[in-house]
Amino acid sequence: MLRLLAERPSKNYSGRCNMPDNKKISVKLVRSRIGYSYKQHRVLEALGLGKTNTVVSHYDSPTIRGMVNKVRHLVAVSEEM
Repeated sequence: MLRLLAERPSKNYSGRCNMPDNKKISVKLVRSRIGYSYKQHRVLEALGLGKTNTVVSHYDSPTIRGMVNKVRHLVAVSEEM
């Protein structure tokens, strides 16, 4: 029990990847999600993509990159400045 309490992040932990330049990426849903697995539907919902041709902007982090990689056949990614 004590070990679990010691491993928790501090109160100042924001959960956001602290990258030095905070790059952003744009993710656009270019294909319909109809006919694909439920897990891929959930990934698209988590990214904020509902309808085809919607565009969302996210900070470039390993978490977001992993989610985009799971649905790479459905989305297009571009870097923002």
